Amino acid sequence: MERVDKMIIDPDDLAVVMEKDPAIVDENDAIKYHTGLQAVSMYRESHQLWLAGGKEKARERNFIAH
Repeated sequence: MERVDKMIIDPDDLAVVMEKDPAIVDENDAIKYHTGLQAVSMYRESHQLWLAGGKEKARERNFIAH
């Protein structure tokens, strides 16, 4: 997984965006501008925080994702 500006991007999620969205120019473009990829990445991280007992941090991450 790649961490970008405190956001972890799952390579599989990035690959799906690259495959399915014809508007995406390259991986950097997807990471910077694809809001769906950003939201999924943040929700995945939030879930991991929640499972690890970091409920306050998880709630904060979800709030930022919106």
